[in-house]
Amino acid sequence: MNIFKKRPLCLILCIMLCGFSLFIRTSAGVRLAILGVGALALTVLFLIFKSMIKRTHLYFICCIAMVVSMLLSVAFTSISQPDKLYGEPIDIEGKITEIDSSDGFNTTMTVKTKHIGGKRHTYTLLVYFDNESAYRLSEGDSISFTSSIKEFSVNNNGFDERSYYMSSGYNAYCEDIEDLTVTSYAKNKSTGVFKSIRRNMVKAITEATNEQTGALVSALLVGDRSSLGGNTRLNFARIGISHILALSGMHLAILSFAISKLLSIFRLNRKAKVGCVSIFALFYMILTDFSPSITRAGIMIILSNILYLLMLSRDSYTNLSVAVFVILVFDPYSVYDISLWLSALATLGVIVIAELKISLPIKNSILNKLLTALINSLLFSVFAIGATLLICMMSFDRFSVIAPLGTVLFSFIIQIFIYLGILSAILPFFGALGEATIAYSDLLKELADVVASGKNAYVTYKGGLIAALIILYSISFIAFLVLKLKHKKIYALGLSCVFVLIFSVGFIRSVSRSYQFEPIYSSEKNGDIILIGDNSKALIYSGNCTSSSYYECYDLLYSMELNYLEYLILPEYKSGTPNFIEKFISGIKTGNVYLPKPTNEAETLKCKDLANTLSDFSTDIIFYTPKESIDIDGYRYYLINNSPLKEDSVSKNVILITKDGHYTTYMSSGLLYTDSTLANLTAIASHRVILGGYGKSYPDSYRIKHYFDNATEIIISNGTQLTDTLWQKYKEKGVSVIYTEAPISIKR
Repeated sequence: MNIFKKRPLCLILCIMLCGFSLFIRTSAGVRLAILGVGALALTVLFLIFKSMIKRTHLYFICCIAMVVSMLLSVAFTSISQPDKLYGEPIDIEGKITEIDSSDGFNTTMTVKTKHIGGKRHTYTLLVYFDNESAYRLSEGDSISFTSSIKEFSVNNNGFDERSYYMSSGYNAYCEDIEDLTVTSYAKNKSTGVFKSIRRNMVKAITEATNEQTGALVSALLVGDRSSLGGNTRLNFARIGISHILALSGMHLAILSFAISKLLSIFRLNRKAKVGCVSIFALFYMILTDFSPSITRAGIMIILSNILYLLMLSRDSYTNLSVAVFVILVFDPYSVYDISLWLSALATLGVIVIAELKISLPIKNSILNKLLTALINSLLFSVFAIGATLLICMMSFDRFSVIAPLGTVLFSFIIQIFIYLGILSAILPFFGALGEATIAYSDLLKELADVVASGKNAYVTYKGGLIAALIILYSISFIAFLVLKLKHKKIYALGLSCVFVLIFSVGFIRSVSRSYQFEPIYSSEKNGDIILIGDNSKALIYSGNCTSSSYYECYDLLYSMELNYLEYLILPEYKSGTPNFIEKFISGIKTGNVYLPKPTNEAETLKCKDLANTLSDFSTDIIFYTPKESIDIDGYRYYLINNSPLKEDSVSKNVILITKDGHYTTYMSSGLLYTDSTLANLTAIASHRVILGGYGKSYPDSYRIKHYFDNATEIIISNGTQLTDTLWQKYKEKGVSVIYTEAPISIKR
């Protein structure tokens, strides 16, 4: 369809967008001047060579220019990071733009630099101040300090810090701050007023409804997700509608539509309404602190409305290019902000399909309108998601196969919910409206929970076929944009078929992988993990309950391509058990969590903390007693021994797993380190024994052999030492002794 035809400005801006990181060291004024001269030069060249070169060759040259500028941008970025330019402590001057978070020791702030080492450099740094120093700092303060600039880690306990922070606009981070000085304090500017308005809106919404409903309305209306529950976030991700929780053009479109309809009541003419909507778009951009997606949508609305008022032709492709261009002029680091590109690409997909004007040859006008609206909604969803597939595959690990349908369904439901939330805040005296909003919110969350509970709804991008299909779709989509095609609707249908094929392959792969599942034992740094089950899956975790423990579990499940668990089973309580469970079920959809029945006051307090923490979750907490069996899809789990929660307690977990008369016993190493009596283990005729690494090291003791006379296989975690004599005894009896460094199958 060739979106660049008769759109030279759109083409020129697309070429120049690829090189924005070349200008990260300059001020906005200098960038604007350089890019203005560049755009003028490209325009002149375009006009000169337009008549001399065939159109096909011209677009080929432009594509080469885009690729070259992109490669130059990547090369420049790789050698110009501040952590590579400055390794030693250096003087830094800048301005605090945001106070992010605080813990018991440090407060994290965002600092936009002005000078580094006496030279002008505009970088965005994540700076860790000690709480004593941070107490006297505020947003907008200009400061100077001395510190070394450091690079984010590529792999920090499985977390790619560099990709995450670079996509958020950060270049590096600083800690161990010295010689901190406030050079000027923040002035009371309009941004502070708008932040106050935002806080008051959140407060009014919460007071008119309740805490949970207010948290959801605030997230959808002003982007405040600080109080949003983990269960809601996970459900929206599994349905494929996380973008609804992040402020985007959809939210601005919903509000602008409401403003326009409201103004119609006062019988304003079209130009007056257009002007009011433009003013509202600007207000909303400032209110949301110039969120990239909202800014992109706001600029497009304002630009389109200005062209309408001036009675000039409007073009969505050029408007989109100008919007992204303006955002990057004033904040070049937005080029690394994935939310901007997801928003821009999704908008591009919507614009493409909107131009085709799909209609149905049905005589019944009402049925025709309904079906046409439904099909167009699905196509908008398909093309918006399809345009972002490649960047999503490169940036995320999973996608939802129900995202196209989920987006259509929940976009309509969310629109009504936003209107209800606004009305309940504006009319707090009308209590029934607040109650209706709460009821609607509960219904929305319940529906999201039901839809998200599909075992195979959330699948990984793993698999060469899925990657190949996504690349094929992306290339075809680009070709659809830049080539002149006669049968555009047929081509769009072909793209839709490839899109459906991608999601179908993902779903089939997910289902097949669940049937190929084998029970697994894995010894990690913070604990031991056992995965069992056929149709229903259970994860048994014996270890320290920390955030690192969660990442170990998540990584193992991801490697197995599992994203839904029926059971999470813990054999004992640790100090971090409530936080571990909350983090776990916030990241992995879990049906039930099994915990031992509390036996002392410390464990009872942990259960109370857990009840308060998980009030937003649909996961059931079930307490079981030792030696009480838990049936897991043909398997039976028994807790034979554990340790009560107390200070410096040594873990003494013994777990028995049976299936079809076959016995597997797991023992944490802390058990054998102590002098506790193990007489209760002599009755266990286990075929397989797992000597876990969690706890303390095994002693060089000969007595271990007495407990496993019937064993045919002993699995020992890496790093655990047995005496040569003991090892030889088992070998002489024909016992298979396996030392494992990686997850190992324990299939019967």
